[in-house]
Amino acid sequence: FLGLRQAVELGLSKHPVLQEGSANVKAAEARTEQTRSLYYPQVYANVDSAAGAGRLNPRFLIGGGLLQQNLSAYSAGVIANQRLYDFGFTRNLVESSQLAERALTQDLHARRALVALSVQRAYLVSLKRRRLVQIAEETVRERGIIKTQLEALFRQQLKSKLDLDLVQVELTNSESQLVRARNDLKASFADLNRAMGITGAEEYVLEDIRTDVRPQGTLEALITDSLSHPEVRKAKEFTSSAEARLRAMK
Repeated sequence: FLGLRQAVELGLSKHPVLQEGSANVKAAEARTEQTRSLYYPQVYANVDSAAGAGRLNPRFLIGGGLLQQNLSAYSAGVIANQRLYDFGFTRNLVESSQLAERALTQDLHARRALVALSVQRAYLVSLKRRRLVQIAEETVRERGIIKTQLEALFRQQLKSKLDLDLVQVELTNSESQLVRARNDLKASFADLNRAMGITGAEEYVLEDIRTDVRPQGTLEALITDSLSHPEVRKAKEFTSSAEARLRAMK
């Protein structure tokens, strides 16, 4: 059994698109902290070493070779920097990173809405095709009953062979439609698994859902509502982020 709410929850928790969106948000948060690190002291340290090798001293070649002792040299250093004033460079960079982080958060909201919509659509299509399978099965059953009745009448010479052949053709067409409807139902279950982002079962027992068609308002109202879509807010945040980075570069 797979309910509609359960299917949506599976999609919101398992779909790779949402996992990618969450990873993008975490990466943006890390980039914001990385940019904010310019406020803190920067400390650098280095250590160098050079080890000499034993070799012949040329000054003692006449009287015999004399090995020069190994020479080793070490050097170390530490540099600490603290930025005092940079004309708003760091502040604008941090603001740009924060706006980019908010944009990716809006992108995650948009992805969640799209996944939920895709799951609901695939679920309702599966319900429709399941109903079409039931109708096709009822049609085949009715055509089979009619064929049985006509066979009895034909044996009693009350119906012609043509009537029996016509019913047989209708029964064959109904069986073909039933096979097509069952195949479409399996395909819709595969689409449902893809919408949820999982490798699920090939068949599900779905719940019956009452659907009502309601007017959604005027076109102007729909356009006004769409302006608050996460995709629009994401674009605005990215624009503000680019403007803040431009101010930092100036």
